[in-house]
Amino acid sequence: MNSRSPAVALGMSATLLGDGLVLLSVMFASVGYVYGGRSSSRMGQWPATAWSIALGALAFAPFTIPEVIGFDWSASPTLELSALAFLVLFVTIVGYALWFYALGEAGAAAIAPIQFLQPIVGILIAVSFLGEAFSLSILISGVLIIFGVWLTRRA
Repeated sequence: MNSRSPAVALGMSATLLGDGLVLLSVMFASVGYVYGGRSSSRMGQWPATAWSIALGALAFAPFTIPEVIGFDWSASPTLELSALAFLVLFVTIVGYALWFYALGEAGAAAIAPIQFLQPIVGILIAVSFLGEAFSLSILISGVLIIFGVWLTRRA
């Protein structure tokens, strides 16, 4: 068993900048959940979703536009472009619309803990469809996640 972390094994190392960016993303996501839920209850889930995506796109435009312009779209197989379209249309747009609807109906404190079930679903899909290994540490982690969600839902 390799005792090195995945980042070290790949020749990377953790940095204060990386940690700060993760913390910043968590803060922005939290603010987005609260305002998305409030906006959804006031203006509806679709306008709230559109505003959220538009503001996020505007914030990332300086970083993404040069990449999109320089990308060779003709070199991408149809399957990859179809997967990208699926991620944009269903995972992002429909997913956020449903998420904001739930936040608007029940509030961030009640709904936000449910997002922590996402790794459980991901593991189940990976084991079922991709043949990924299911280990004791994954089982323990899953039980702890479910217990944490259960605790927060009780409060």
